[in-house]
Amino acid sequence: MRGSGMPESAVQYAGVLYGAVRADYMAAVTAEVEQVTGRKPLTFESFARQNVAMWA
Repeated sequence: MRGSGMPESAVQYAGVLYGAVRADYMAAVTAEVEQVTGRKPLTFESFARQNVAMWA
């Protein structure tokens, strides 16, 4: 990230987010997506399959 010119503060913040994800702090499932959108949330796998053209 630093090599691409990203500001140091952004590199540090990305590291904090990565650590939180690795520690499983982001694993909780909440009802907010459905409350806001009116649709049940998708897993990443479902999202990727539905948008496969974007990943090609």
